[in-house]
Amino acid sequence: MSNPSKPESVSASDEETDRVAHLANQALSVLASRKGGTLPALHDHYVGHLTDAAKASDPAEVMAVRDRMLNDGIKPIDISDVYIPAAARLLGEAWCSDDASFATVTIGASRLQGMLRTLGTEWSSSDLSSKDAPASLILLAKEAYHTLGAVILAGQLRRRGLAVRLVIGLELDELERLLETARYDVVLISASTSERLEPLNSLVHKIKTRADPPPVIIGGTVLDQNIDVKTLTGADCATSDLDEALNYCGLTDYLSKPAHKAGQL
Repeated sequence: MSNPSKPESVSASDEETDRVAHLANQALSVLASRKGGTLPALHDHYVGHLTDAAKASDPAEVMAVRDRMLNDGIKPIDISDVYIPAAARLLGEAWCSDDASFATVTIGASRLQGMLRTLGTEWSSSDLSSKDAPASLILLAKEAYHTLGAVILAGQLRRRGLAVRLVIGLELDELERLLETARYDVVLISASTSERLEPLNSLVHKIKTRADPPPVIIGGTVLDQNIDVKTLTGADCATSDLDEALNYCGLTDYLSKPAHKAGQL
């Protein structure tokens, strides 16, 4: 006789594995990944320090590492766009190697995301752009478990002067109502390899069925798979290069990256 509890145990384990795999990929699923995001040789050890602090029992450890990095001359932009994603990836790898529990990884990712808000107004305010700035909408599908990558993307867009709205897990009818209340110049979907393409296709289809729809860009580690993500999702463009995405949308005035805005430090 088969053991009725075993399938449930396997299913729960598989689901948890998918979630952590998503976290491990989420750091790289930022559509606006910086080109050449290598770490300066003098400071690459901070990735390990930041990862350890995210897992520490004392939540203040993360901010202590942040302060040491800033005092060492590391720019807030580099902390947000290079070091935090690298630390998040190490968190996911720690779980996969049984060096950290799922709870530790989830709490650690939350701490890293909270740290972003202390680096500048790009991650704590949606009112940084001018009134006539292009409007961008960042979408994560319902199956997205973590938001760190999308928050980093929002900051990168705001630094370029775009107005940004970030929404997560909308039902299709909710997305339709959202698109009826505002006009967007571009919709960006950030996705990782652990996400199924069917929900992404549904999002794109709902957007494209509207009259005069905005261009839809899909990016992230979902593009690392050996499949035609653009065709399978129906997106207008598939890229993990933000400049390429903005250029595709005709937003060429927003390609250059301005200096980091002063935040709460």
